Amino acid sequence: EIVLELIKALRGSVTKHEATLLYLALSTDTGCFQYSNTNARTLEAAAELLKRGANNAEVNLKFFRKISPARMKLEGMIYSGMSFHREGKVTVATVTRQMMAQAGATEDDCDDLAGLPGKAEGSVVSITIREQEDGSSKISVRSMPEVSSSDICAVFGGGGHAMAAGCTISCPPEKAKRMLLAVVDEVWK
Repeated sequence: EIVLELIKALRGSVTKHEATLLYLALSTDTGCFQYSNTNARTLEAAAELLKRGANNAEVNLKFFRKISPARMKLEGMIYSGMSFHREGKVTVATVTRQMMAQAGATEDDCDDLAGLPGKAEGSVVSITIREQEDGSSKISVRSMPEVSSSDICAVFGGGGHAMAAGCTISCPPEKAKRMLLAVVDEVWK
């Protein structure tokens, strides 16, 4: 939204190509307009970009509706291996290097994996644990407003926002999972 206003202030308008790029940025930043950061100004900016020629059909197809076969396989493994805690209010997904290899997945197939466990109905805190080459675990935590993701990750030297944060824990995924669940119990009484 700010970049759109800046371009308009400097040049008066945006090109069709710029409108498409800005629409892509706007839609990804808002989770296709479903995150809480979406407001009337956001939707007005999206409408203006469409009026200026943004190709939303192409953006939606390429970035939000199509995924590689490797990503599909990986998601299937992630969903089938998810664990549920606190009567389903805490969801944990683990992505191991073995899963990546089995699916034939690359880093390009890993965009926004952190959002997957939070899709479970009733989930308040969702955790994604990704095994790294060095054996450590990259952690992404997403939460509803009643629990601070940042407070959970801060225990391990990480940080972020109240509803989205991350950290790295120097241990394998299963151990990291146990440690994270213990911290969730401390942070969320």
